Amino acid sequence: MNLLLPFFLAGGVLVGVPLLLHFLRSKPQVTVVFPTLRFLGPTAVRETRMHRLRRWLTLFLRCLIILLICAAFARPFLPSPTLGKGRAVIVAVDNSFSMQAKGRWETLRAWSLAQLADLNPGDQAGILLMNPVPRWLVPLSQNVEQTREVLGSLQPGYETTSYDAALRLAGDALAHSGARDMALVWMGDEQDLGWRGVNFSQPLPVGVDVRFPPIPNPPTRQAAITKAAWDTTGATPGLRVDLTQFMPDHDQRIMTVSVDGKVVARQNVTLDANRRNSVLVPLPGIAGDQTRSFKIQLDPDDLPADDVFYFVHDMEEQPRVFLTPLQGGPDAFDFLSHAIDSTRQIATAPFRAQVLPDGPWPARSVVMVRGDGPFQAPQVDFLDQFLNQGGVAWIFLNGSPSQEAWINRHHLAIKPETSESEDNPLHLRNWDTSHPLVTPLADSLVALLSVEFYRGFSIDGVDATPIATWDDGSCALAEINRDGHRFLISGFDFNREATNWPMQTSFVPFVHSVTRWLVQQQPSTQDWRVGDTVTVPGEGTWEALDTPRPQPPQHVSGAVRPEMPGLYRYHDDSQTHLYTVNLRPEESDLTPWATPNDFSGLTNRTGKAAPARVTTLNLSEGDAENQQRIWWWFLAVAVILTLAELRLANSTTT
Repeated sequence: MNLLLPFFLAGGVLVGVPLLLHFLRSKPQVTVVFPTLRFLGPTAVRETRMHRLRRWLTLFLRCLIILLICAAFARPFLPSPTLGKGRAVIVAVDNSFSMQAKGRWETLRAWSLAQLADLNPGDQAGILLMNPVPRWLVPLSQNVEQTREVLGSLQPGYETTSYDAALRLAGDALAHSGARDMALVWMGDEQDLGWRGVNFSQPLPVGVDVRFPPIPNPPTRQAAITKAAWDTTGATPGLRVDLTQFMPDHDQRIMTVSVDGKVVARQNVTLDANRRNSVLVPLPGIAGDQTRSFKIQLDPDDLPADDVFYFVHDMEEQPRVFLTPLQGGPDAFDFLSHAIDSTRQIATAPFRAQVLPDGPWPARSVVMVRGDGPFQAPQVDFLDQFLNQGGVAWIFLNGSPSQEAWINRHHLAIKPETSESEDNPLHLRNWDTSHPLVTPLADSLVALLSVEFYRGFSIDGVDATPIATWDDGSCALAEINRDGHRFLISGFDFNREATNWPMQTSFVPFVHSVTRWLVQQQPSTQDWRVGDTVTVPGEGTWEALDTPRPQPPQHVSGAVRPEMPGLYRYHDDSQTHLYTVNLRPEESDLTPWATPNDFSGLTNRTGKAAPARVTTLNLSEGDAENQQRIWWWFLAVAVILTLAELRLANSTTT
């Protein structure tokens, strides 16, 4: 016999209490003979012996009662395996949005319910959702009716498909169910995306029967909206919408654009398979200087879920670049500001240098930090708050005490670097050509190596990732990413006393490349997809403004993971932001698995089927004890003995 909680046996030391009380009643040392006792005769002696025997029996019962109670609390059980019996069925549900194809979900759900129809009391059933990771909606148990009810009311989700993990988890659960008949009901389609990565040469455990549904009807008309962006290249601003055509090879569709529930544009589009379909939808009368949310829709096809796309043209999301004031007097020329402004005509990434406000720095922006002011109160508090909120900075070193103190707080150290003479200046070497900041400058790398510097600073720290070094190998330009703070730090400035770089042709391309990379580090409220963890600027309320199914508001802090596409709003006491979440485009491809004969390899047919289906289940200690409940019998015996002890003790004292 085993014990679930053996430490309760330590309570057996309490038997010492009645033993101690018993032996304290020892015989007196002096015997006093009363003359009148001689008339009692041998009968009194016999009664005295019987009284003594009852006392010993009472002591034994008291000790036994204490031991029985301790044993009951120790939860004894017999470790005996349970012979497998009945049937166990797991319904693995593909809840990705490809299951929303016309008629597919309803047909497969009705078929899956039919697989549960002949289960009897004592059989087991459960529901396993596949996406985003396998999780039990209804754990495998004998509550078959609950499984039927949940499956009957279940709705498809909006995640993407991945089958292998669900297959293995369901197979393992069935193998440990202890049932004679084990079946995995596959409520999913044959989408190629889901079966990628499945090892068909590794079958499920012996005895697990995989039941696949009838092949669903293939779609005949399917296209998806994959991307949208605000476009100002045409005569009239509008939306540039990218679409993917799957079937047929050519199709005519109607695209509708709505703002705040009102249709503002409707356009016929021609879509072709196997090529990029990019459509410009002009929006006359829609100003681009305001934050607006758009809902783009196609007339429904065989998979209507991906015929809707949400987009926000957020003015706060436009690249904003701020510069701290330039030191050096009114005659100083701001090379950095002019370099940024010169990129305003670049259609792909135009930037404009803005003056940094006196108050708190705008979050979700890029700030070029120069001079001593940003590292002194109260500006240094604005700098720290800006980085804490996810802002990105480019810091130029000048070696001032306040700047060095701030740098040291970030576990970095700087050291001056000077040229030996004007004829032997410093240069930037060892550029990291794999860094996305440097990659666009690959054609002008030689020009970067020829730039001359007359003074600068080297950067040292475990969190400093070098992008370029000085001639002696010390770090001159580094990326810092520590404790949620992200900034670029350069050991040089762009003034004539420090370098001749502003006069070189590589200067503007370098500044543009750095600025563009810094802007890309900002979290964007655009192009989020279902399944992404959306970062929000603080602690507040997350609300669904337009989603396929209603969702209640929820309190979030720092991040949230939307489960369906739509237009969302985050707000707290000081700010409000719009977020759009759309579907992942790869799930829109309904192409079936090319070789469906592979599915038969998941059923293990190499073993002896009959013996394998009669299994035994080694119950866990908790389950075994819970089934046997031996502790109840121990307590029952203890109660009976307590009653006997009370009766015996009363007769002993009389």
